[in-house]
Amino acid sequence: MKGVIIAWISRHDPTERQKAELARLFGTCTITRDIRPFSDAVQIRDRLRSIGAQECVVVAPLSVLHALTGLGLQPLRAEMRRVGTSDPDCETIVNGRGYAFERFVRVTGLVLTTEELTPTGPDCTAIKPAECPRNDPDNHGNERATQA
Repeated sequence: MKGVIIAWISRHDPTERQKAELARLFGTCTITRDIRPFSDAVQIRDRLRSIGAQECVVVAPLSVLHALTGLGLQPLRAEMRRVGTSDPDCETIVNGRGYAFERFVRVTGLVLTTEELTPTGPDCTAIKPAECPRNDPDNHGNERATQA
């Protein structure tokens, strides 16, 4: 049973629902788990190549996912919903928090949107909304979009 080889780069095991969803999306597939720590996206790419993975699920910081897309990879990411640990939908518990799997998404790129901070004083309510630089429609310098 080979089919599509999917690398699972995470300390956490895939849940039964996640395995079933990968099978629904890709048909016959083999999930190869890699729990080893990594130092950067290049190391992950090299591991994927060494096992011949056609797809990968990566649980990593956004900066690593961004670096992977810069290398031409489009990793899968499991979207999870926070639930109570005693909730019947709870599939996994991490650091005392319960989670339920929602769906997989493909990461094709990341955009980080930032906003310049301006001093507001110790009492923010002392600034009237009309005087706040953030509320000035002509203050274009306060909002910037940057590729992460």
